[in-house]
Amino acid sequence: MMKTIGGKPGRKEFWVPVVNKFRAKLAVWKSAMLSVGGRITLLNSVLSSLPTFYMSLFLMPSCVVSELISIQRGFLWGGAEMKRKIPWVNWELVCCSKMKGGLGVPDLRRRNWALLGKWWARLGDGVENFWKQVVREKYYGGRREVDITGVESGRVSKIWSDVVKIGGLSAGLRNLLVKGFRWEVGDGKRVGFWREIWVGDKSLRDLFPRLYELAVKKEGLASEMGDWEEDRWRWNMEWRRERKGRVRDEEDGLWELLGGVQLKKGKEDHWWWIHGLDGQYVVKTAYEALAPVKCTLADQFCKMIWCRLVPSKVGFFGWRLCLDRLPTKVNLQKRGVVLQEESLMCGLCDGVVEEANHLFCTCKEAWSVWGNVLHWWGMEAVFPNTVDGVAEFFLHGLGRIVGKEIGACVFLAVTWNYRYPICEPRHDKPPGSTERRKSTQYLFLQP
Repeated sequence: MMKTIGGKPGRKEFWVPVVNKFRAKLAVWKSAMLSVGGRITLLNSVLSSLPTFYMSLFLMPSCVVSELISIQRGFLWGGAEMKRKIPWVNWELVCCSKMKGGLGVPDLRRRNWALLGKWWARLGDGVENFWKQVVREKYYGGRREVDITGVESGRVSKIWSDVVKIGGLSAGLRNLLVKGFRWEVGDGKRVGFWREIWVGDKSLRDLFPRLYELAVKKEGLASEMGDWEEDRWRWNMEWRRERKGRVRDEEDGLWELLGGVQLKKGKEDHWWWIHGLDGQYVVKTAYEALAPVKCTLADQFCKMIWCRLVPSKVGFFGWRLCLDRLPTKVNLQKRGVVLQEESLMCGLCDGVVEEANHLFCTCKEAWSVWGNVLHWWGMEAVFPNTVDGVAEFFLHGLGRIVGKEIGACVFLAVTWNYRYPICEPRHDKPPGSTERRKSTQYLFLQP
């Protein structure tokens, strides 16, 4: 059990029970007994068995996150405690969703941030609770509308300091939390006119800084910046002096922006999470919004690799192949495995340096295999000389005839059966015949 009363969440000792639980569930012997698909499934399930309650209250120290990631990485790639195997793919990419080129393994750091971000949503959701009154009085001088990072009190509890701290950990995280929420304006009685984000994607204070300096009511609400004329709202603001030059230009821009905005009588202002479908903050949407945008694999390849007709271990192999993360001789040399210059040559034809494009496309043995496959399907074509090109050929070429899923299945089945030269002890020729590859493809296609 974790010591929550009197414990210090900022220290590594506080999280020892979590680390021990992780290590027990992701033991090395389990990795040896499970297929790759089983390992990925277990990695996904372990996070749900963690004390999520504590992750939603405390910011996990970097040393703890690093240790947990090390356990996850070792379990995924295998190997003993003292002899780890090579982690072939960057962990950040592994934690991306499958449609973004990853494996969908949970990222502990992002999960922790997303859970803590829920407090940002709750403080401004409009539902009054006693704890909100306590937080406002203790840390924000009793102000109803607050900037969470603008704590006034010098002494802040560990729980709330962690909530505040996540806003300054990275520009991307702060941008998500600050700009991810915005007000849907009703009667304007809760929206800070200048400081809140409620029209456009920035606060009016940031959009019109010179005009803000001349405003009389810098802390005023939207409902205090005009009057009702029967059932129609009319904006009317007070200034400390006459506006000229650039200030006048900013004022024109402000009136243009407010021209299409009308307050609504009897309707309360609503706190809106822009990344959710219904405007409600959900940890899953925040977690996905924090994910890296860059995708290494094209969308078409992502869908092809994780075809529902293909076993997960074959999809995992295809994923590594398309990323060029297989243990070819060139990749082994890049990762510090000492190889003599002459030993880099292909073990099948002994004429070209062994790398993925050659081994699976341009090698004479590969040409023979792909030629038989094309003959089996009754196709004639100029065959590509890269892995990406071959994948696209089967996805769109053969896919037009028999369907994209079948085309993807054929590509993955052939490459999976051709994997022996690099994933198993070296042979003079890849074992298995075209008939064996046919039977494997039929096996994949069974319901």
